[in-house]
Amino acid sequence: MGSFFERMQKATRLYENNAPAYLRTHPLTSERIADMQNRAQMAVYKQAPDSVEFHLARAKLRAEQGLPREAVAHFDELVREHRYAEEAGARYGLASALARARDVSAQRPKSKQYASCSALTHGGAADGTSATRRRRSGGSSRCAARSPRSRSQLSAASLRLCGYPARDGQHQAALAWLADLVKSYPRDARMYSLQAKSYAASGKRLLHHQALAETYVLQGTLPAAIEQLQFAQKSGDGDFYQLSAVEARLRDLRSLQAEEKKTAKEN
Repeated sequence: MGSFFERMQKATRLYENNAPAYLRTHPLTSERIADMQNRAQMAVYKQAPDSVEFHLARAKLRAEQGLPREAVAHFDELVREHRYAEEAGARYGLASALARARDVSAQRPKSKQYASCSALTHGGAADGTSATRRRRSGGSSRCAARSPRSRSQLSAASLRLCGYPARDGQHQAALAWLADLVKSYPRDARMYSLQAKSYAASGKRLLHHQALAETYVLQGTLPAAIEQLQFAQKSGDGDFYQLSAVEARLRDLRSLQAEEKKTAKEN
């Protein structure tokens, strides 16, 4: 900002007058420059890391540039030599480039994994055959299994990879992976939402309502969360420990709801 005001001062020096500062509609440019320089010296240096979404968006744009084979070669080299700032972005870029090049042959190492990941992240161009579904199911499972336990698991691509095995009937593998994610990211409603869907597909009613309740809690909808826990109590398929956990959580949420109502009345 200091440099900007210095440039503006040079550009408008011919229009300056000698009016005092208290008669002007804006502060003197020299005062602005001094103020910005003082603020810059006192400011604490802070470098914010790029988000996973940024890396995914950049990889997608890069995969769409130039010839398809050039994009594949670029991302293939990044992944092979581990020259990336975010692994999820590099692998997503390779999957996007492979999909654009329509390269799903077995000649490329691990191409089945990249092709299946690409089908998921792009919505898929399935031909409807059972062989294709089996191939994509196996690839998506391997992608989920080899995904790093880091913040990249929260990316949109990783979330869709996590939900895909559940649609193919591989619920136990998806639930095991989701259990780790919920422990790592207990404040992310998307984790519980995916977990609730997997529990529902597995026929685990109590756990389905319990996970759905936590989703509503994180979304700030306490009445809906309490209702889901009540459904969990009546599900009839939970053991003693699961029912005890549901009852304890229900008491906590009801207490929290009472406090919110009390605060609302006082205000």
